[in-house]
Amino acid sequence: SRKQGKSKMAVAVAENGIYNDDEYGARVFCVAPKLDQADIVYNDFWASVQLEPELLKETKHRKTDTFVASSNSSVKKIAFNAKKSDGFNPSVVICDEFSSWTGDAGLKQYEVMKSAVGARRQPLIFSISTAGYVNDGIYDELIKRCTRFLLGESKERRLLPFLYMIDDPNK
Repeated sequence: SRKQGKSKMAVAVAENGIYNDDEYGARVFCVAPKLDQADIVYNDFWASVQLEPELLKETKHRKTDTFVASSNSSVKKIAFNAKKSDGFNPSVVICDEFSSWTGDAGLKQYEVMKSAVGARRQPLIFSISTAGYVNDGIYDELIKRCTRFLLGESKERRLLPFLYMIDDPNK
């Protein structure tokens, strides 16, 4: 649902990936179909860093990313471009407005980022979204996987779903 803290939770995931993961050269990518959407989590991340003097002291806000020199780690925002995303080495990928990752472009971007985390010790793909209007996209597939997992009908070991839904107004 809207305005329930999804972006703030994604910021906490990004901060953990940069400051607590103990992986030198950590890379967090905030990915969305449009750069304006990717900006939301990225800008919230920087705003939260500015509130903590200890983090601010070791973090530099640059033109293309936010960088922590002591661990050679960074947070970067990107819009869809699967061809240009090859070669990234993310430790954390935050997929924002996942329901709008439609068609081949959405699937390709997700697959590129998913394959890119393979070299990391503790990779994490964190997808956030409100429900969408496009059916049979990658969002719907993820919802099906999450539902099967929550119902005990899946043997997946690397999935942790948090699904928030509107209460049934008839109850």
